[in-house]
Amino acid sequence: MSTVDQKALEELKEYEVDDNVLVNLLNIVMKILEKSKLTVGLNGELFVINNEKASKNFQTSRYATSNCKALLSDGFIVASERFLIEIECAIRSFEAAGSLNSSSYLRSDADLFSLVYKIRDDPYKYVRRIRRITELNSQKERLIQETVALTFLFFIAHEMGHIFTNTDARNFTEFVNSNSPLENRLANAVVKLRRHAEQFLDLEFGLPGFKHILDEGDKVQKSIAMLQKEIEILELNHSKWFKDEMSADQFATKVMIEHLSEQGSDESSNAIMYQMIRGMFGAALYSWYVDLQAFSLALGINWPPSSVALAVTMLENREQYIKAASLFGNIHQFTLLRAQQLMFSVIKARNNKSDDREAMARYYLTCMLMDTAVKIAFVGACTAYFKQRERLGGPKLFVIEFESINVALKRVNNLLNKGNPWE
Repeated sequence: MSTVDQKALEELKEYEVDDNVLVNLLNIVMKILEKSKLTVGLNGELFVINNEKASKNFQTSRYATSNCKALLSDGFIVASERFLIEIECAIRSFEAAGSLNSSSYLRSDADLFSLVYKIRDDPYKYVRRIRRITELNSQKERLIQETVALTFLFFIAHEMGHIFTNTDARNFTEFVNSNSPLENRLANAVVKLRRHAEQFLDLEFGLPGFKHILDEGDKVQKSIAMLQKEIEILELNHSKWFKDEMSADQFATKVMIEHLSEQGSDESSNAIMYQMIRGMFGAALYSWYVDLQAFSLALGINWPPSSVALAVTMLENREQYIKAASLFGNIHQFTLLRAQQLMFSVIKARNNKSDDREAMARYYLTCMLMDTAVKIAFVGACTAYFKQRERLGGPKLFVIEFESINVALKRVNNLLNKGNPWE
């Protein structure tokens, strides 16, 4: 071990979380993992670090992370304190309103981006303020803490999944960095977007008129195949890493379902299921809009970004879809899809039983918010083919409309007003 890493390891082990609420949340998580039959024999010690307070030496070490990651050679997991606090802030912000229809942050994309801005600006200040809402209501505070802890459980169990499968782990997620250059390589962008489009279609998130682009022999598929040759080694690596991350997600999902099954009654199991859905919704929606904000600012879209501004900007030229590949991880499943898949799995584990409208609303809103990502992935995967067509005198304009959060929520209300789709 290098001197840099040795000093960083010492710093990591010496750091103590001084936030009593966060300590309690992590204790809940670790108790669940310690009881799990799936984690028997696994080393899964958890260390938390505040990157802002950490030394420059630590920030450049292999232990640094902006969210969570497992280190196989060390046999432990590292989590960013700021990341955990941000997720708690997001979940509390949506839970404070009670119902989605009462949430001021879902009235428009601008309102939701304002939440992202407030949390990202100073999550520690924000969390202190929002915790005061329930500090005099012990029952509500307990329920919110359980909801946040169950969301943390998925993150930490994902890293345990890497230890279980002995696969090298990268960060739990890949936030878009507005200070970093966006993707500019046609081959990498198209192949990456095609991989996500394939998974979307496999899970029934398709785009009408574009499903054929993934068929063998299709003109678009042929153009993608040519590009794959340019990055063959990178594509092989990314495909393996992508599968590794999916396996870790599947392990985490099994841990969540195991915890559900250990509840003493249907009422208790359903209550836990609702909390899992509510928590993952808040974490995923926040994470997606963090990425959309960074991407929009990098494209030069004026604040606050909107679905209309995004549509106009994406219309400017084909290269925008190459840049849009930055919204999708090279090795991770798409943010909202991961949440949707977990929600679907716990609902299925409970035999689709639910009488909680808010849990259903969060599930279906997560599904409907896939709209923007699906459109970008399918259209982006066609970029090389479209550019070839343009050189031969084909059409140069292709208009894609993106759905705002308030329109998506309205569609969810219309769906639920017709009855319970889970029955």
